[in-house]
Amino acid sequence: MTLSTAAAELAAAFTARPTEQPDFRDRLVGSMQRQVAALLDVNGEEGVSPRTITEMLGRTDDGNVRNTLNRLRELGVAELVPGSSWPQLWRPTALYRKGPDQAP
Repeated sequence: MTLSTAAAELAAAFTARPTEQPDFRDRLVGSMQRQVAALLDVNGEEGVSPRTITEMLGRTDDGNVRNTLNRLRELGVAELVPGSSWPQLWRPTALYRKGPDQAP
């Protein structure tokens, strides 16, 4: 293989779009991370508050949900909705966000 062929293959690998949406569950370790991540898209791009996630999970510990959301942000699964401050609103990152044709 020549250097130019290898460079072309590498460039194609970086610019190719995946054929299907990746599954965020491959990046998560704990059950709490999976449960919280599964609820991130309940309001679509508008986002969901930590309190709402806590209530939907039937829990009372907002702090653990907030810690989990911060960890999901570090993993590239969740992001704060730009402009949201109080309450904080969270949603999946663009890579994991469902399109209109993928809505449940």
